[in-house]
Amino acid sequence: MIEYVLMADRLIAEKHHDLSGIRELTEDEVETLSTALALVGSFNGSYSLYEICDQNYKEMVELYERIAQTVGINQGFAHDVVITLNRRLLNYLSSFRTFIDHQEKKLKRLQSSDTDWFRLFKGRTALHYDNNFSYRFFWGLRNYVQHCGLPLGGFRVALKQDKDGNQVRHFSAYFDRDSLINNFDDWVVPLLGVVDRCCSDFTAKTPRTRRKHKKS
Repeated sequence: MIEYVLMADRLIAEKHHDLSGIRELTEDEVETLSTALALVGSFNGSYSLYEICDQNYKEMVELYERIAQTVGINQGFAHDVVITLNRRLLNYLSSFRTFIDHQEKKLKRLQSSDTDWFRLFKGRTALHYDNNFSYRFFWGLRNYVQHCGLPLGGFRVALKQDKDGNQVRHFSAYFDRDSLINNFDDWVVPLLGVVDRCCSDFTAKTPRTRRKHKKS
């Protein structure tokens, strides 16, 4: 027979805990505790997926901006840039879709008498899908990379003048419009139209580069 005991945990010294039994738990208390722990575990699982997605995004942006500050790029380094940028983007696309899919499945099973959490979640994701091209594009891009190829088309380095007239090196990665369209038949029609209207190689921008673009 398994017995459940309420324990007291007293920290005596660093990494030294003193555990002492207080009393045995009743069956009702064990059931209540198990239910609560299951809910906490479920939330922790969802939040962990969100953290993975968030960390993948931050690592992708940090890498992009770090490469943009690199002074010299030779052929070997250029190959590593393509591989590493695509790897980080693949990680983000995968975790982004995994988080959405897991949340939808979990919320469908969630029983609540006063709130339809699944409907609220779908409404929120639909709002972002309808109002943000980047959300729609990444949703389609994740499907593209799963079946067809690497997300990024490549990168370029060019010299441009800053506001003081100095020549500065400008790094940018880009998506190849024609490869995305011609190699994948399952783009959603409205999104396909927007992608088709993009220039042949449209640039991937980080939040920092978007802010600079808006200011200039």
